[in-house]
Amino acid sequence: MKKISSLTYLLFAALVFTGCSKKDDEPKPTGTLNGTYQFVSMYLKAKTEQSYVEAGVTNRTVSDIEYTTTENTGMMIIEGNTMTSTGLGYKINATMIVESFTGTTPDFDEPFQVPFNFTVPKYNSTATFKYVGTDSVLAEKGLIQFPSTGQEMPVVPNASKFAIVNGELIFTSVINQSSSEVIQGVRMQKIQTGLAIGRFKKM
Repeated sequence: MKKISSLTYLLFAALVFTGCSKKDDEPKPTGTLNGTYQFVSMYLKAKTEQSYVEAGVTNRTVSDIEYTTTENTGMMIIEGNTMTSTGLGYKINATMIVESFTGTTPDFDEPFQVPFNFTVPKYNSTATFKYVGTDSVLAEKGLIQFPSTGQEMPVVPNASKFAIVNGELIFTSVINQSSSEVIQGVRMQKIQTGLAIGRFKKM
């Protein structure tokens, strides 16, 4: 079988705002974060690794990306155990670094540098959540949509630590997700790791 081109299954990594799962402590009383917040920015530093085995050899594609969103708009309202985003939108201007390997040997002399420029139109969303311990929330949906090839990311429960610093509500999530799917008859394994930080200014 001809080796599958990395561009057919990973030109743009599917990055999702997900956190490590953690055991629930006693729920924190609701209302702690109640308020209306302006969306300030979202920072993402993440790595996606996809691999498949062919003829006993592991083929891997690894991509790294880091960015802070710009032209951020919109608000988030927290009331009880509900987060409502209104008119949330932003732009991404970044460069993705992509490498591919056959076994341990790089397929190319240098990594690819792929422009990653994307505009997320304003959108509205609602998610329920619960408090975990004294400094975290567990949401049924991601707080912010992260684009891959222009499609909305899957809805995945995520845990995020929060802190209020100088009037800003800061959510921090550790990205740690693995999955697999069959593409062109070959099972692909995907591992995503990294860090996402969302900032919201209380109004």
